[in-house]
Amino acid sequence: MLASTRQRALTLLILLGLGVSTYLIYVALDASAEPYCSGIGDCHAVQSSRYAKIGSVPVAAFGLLMYLGLLALL
Repeated sequence: MLASTRQRALTLLILLGLGVSTYLIYVALDASAEPYCSGIGDCHAVQSSRYAKIGSVPVAAFGLLMYLGLLALL
């Protein structure tokens, strides 16, 4: 029982991570899209900083790959 609950919780967290990563990739690639920020900090400054991409690849793409790998391992 505990193992199945743990697996469902991990699956939910991975799916949430996939959603956030996908959204951040969309915001990074669409110049007209404004990142949603709940009033905490300056999301636009973070998305447009030089640390938001490695070469021309958004950092969120690496997060997406990580979550896909975790889903495959689960």
